[in-house]
Order: sequence, then structure tokens, then C-alpha cells
Amino acid sequence: MKVFFILSLVLLSVAKPSLQAATYGDELLAALQSRIDRGGDFSEVYDAVEDLPQPEINNLYKQVERAWPRLKEKYNSNFQRAAKNASGKASEHKKKIRDLRSELAAMKSLADAPMKTALKKRGMPILDELRALLLPGPKMMLEKSNDALKKERRGLIAIAGLRD
Repeated sequence: MKVFFILSLVLLSVAKPSLQAATYGDELLAALQSRIDRGGDFSEVYDAVEDLPQPEINNLYKQVERAWPRLKEKYNSNFQRAAKNASGKASEHKKKIRDLRSELAAMKSLADAPMKTALKKRGMPILDELRALLLPGPKMMLEKSNDALKKERRGLIAIAGLRD
């Protein structure tokens, strides 16, 4: 929701006084915003930017560059907050890690043949689960995140496409 507010500010900061007609760059930003909201494809907007006159492209680029640091910082802080919340309570998280490690340690005390079969059956899944708990990837965090963060990411990707 906050990304839409910031994108709206970008759109409003681009707008000329009401007596003048809106520039084509402003219309492209509005089209980009509507595609972010509705889930459309950005490629048409990116292609239309290439057809703009050079002064309008420069103006559009300056506006996007002005808004980019705020958008990126906002998304990063929201992503970090979501990552902290996704793992649940810290005590439960630590207990799960401790239990998995103790289960692996118990396999060490087995004889060679039983240890090999135990490692094949249960050891690798434990290691995979430990990796996921200790080193969660951004892809996993995005899967667990709420729709607002996903929409904010989509908006950031759309604006990043204008920067390129």
C-alpha cells in the first residue's frame, strides 16, 4: 500500500500545473501505475518510452531517479520485517534448530552400517531443513510474504524497468 502512495507521489511530482496538458511521460507513468495495480504487462509501457522525444525521456528518467532511493529503501525495510516475522517466534525457531542438531548428533553414535542408512533416510532431509532455517533464501521469503509485499516488489520491478 505504501509503495502505491510513493508511486502516486512520483506521478504527482511529474504532473505540470493544471493549466498545462499532461506530458506523454506522465501518461506513461499513469499507465505503469495502472498495470502495477491490475497486474498487467509492463513491456508496452517500456516500448512506449523509447518513442518519447529525448527531452521527455530525460525528464522521466530524472523523476524516476529521484523517487528510486525512497522506493528501494522502503521495500528493503519491509522485506527485512517480513523475513523476521516469517520465521515465527525466535524461541521456537531456536528450539527446532537445536532438536535437528541433536538428532544429527545422535546418528554419529551409531555403528557404521546403521549410521549410513540413517544418514541416507533422515540425515539429508535434516540438513536441508537446517539450511532452510539457518539460511532462508529470498525466494522462500517471498513465498511466505503477504500480498502487500508482493505488490510492492512488483511496483519496484516496474520502476526498475524504467531505469534501464
